[in-house]
Amino acid sequence: MAWTDGADQTTGTVITATIWNNYLGTAGSIQKTAPAVVTTAGDIVYATADNAIARLGIGSARQTLQTNAAANAPEWVASPQSLLDAKGEILGASAANTLGALAAGTNDYVLTADSSETLGVKWAAAGGGAWTLEGSITSEQTTTSTSDTVIATISSLNIPAGKPIMIIGQTRNSGGTATGTFFLGMNGSAIGNSSNTNTSYASTLFSSGNNGVSLSVVYLGMRGSDYVGTGINAMGWTMRDGTVVNLTNITNGAALPTAAITSIDVRGNTSNAAVTAIVGPTYVYSMAIS
Repeated sequence: MAWTDGADQTTGTVITATIWNNYLGTAGSIQKTAPAVVTTAGDIVYATADNAIARLGIGSARQTLQTNAAANAPEWVASPQSLLDAKGEILGASAANTLGALAAGTNDYVLTADSSETLGVKWAAAGGGAWTLEGSITSEQTTTSTSDTVIATISSLNIPAGKPIMIIGQTRNSGGTATGTFFLGMNGSAIGNSSNTNTSYASTLFSSGNNGVSLSVVYLGMRGSDYVGTGINAMGWTMRDGTVVNLTNITNGAALPTAAITSIDVRGNTSNAAVTAIVGPTYVYSMAIS
């Protein structure tokens, strides 16, 4: 309803029904005041034209007020605070003047441009052959068993068959001069030569020796049905007291899984029950292939 201008009255003027209705009745416009227009807590009033007002209903939680695309009225839109609802998210544009949120990436991933993504960017492993930490154990795990046993497990992995793997681990013995023998398992199964027995492994990848402390590094290449078989599919070395004491390879590569690696464990036993075989901090890395 357009605004009706008022008129000054003089003493003695009789207010007729017509005059009254022009100002205060349903045919008039004086009832178009802000209190009369709003209906809900949080509503706001804005001008639609000269001396004309309208209601804008309250927006949703954490929305913000902005001018619409036609630049002739206010509107409620998503605010950065309303879009970011989880730790680590970042803002991006999905189109001109359109905000969106990118979920937090995996640890050690980097932000990478990708025009096929909704926001034009994504999280991805660093290129250039960088090693990415996939998982670790940082506290010592022990066994006194003289039979094969899983001593420590790094779980919750997801390393595709196409990625090389590097494993760095520390081992030691305590309580005697007999040796502890350590080897690897993947996805819950031991890897190595099938002739492995309780105390002798043809593919020993870790060995702490007589009361020794060892650092071992193991490399595993890409794994696929055409490249897993008898041969060097993994190799490693063990250093004790500054000297390389063990250079080994897995001689039966068929034991390597061709599926994604979901867990890696350090298995082993002692040659004497009086000895404790100890697995120390161990780290699993994968390499991104550019």
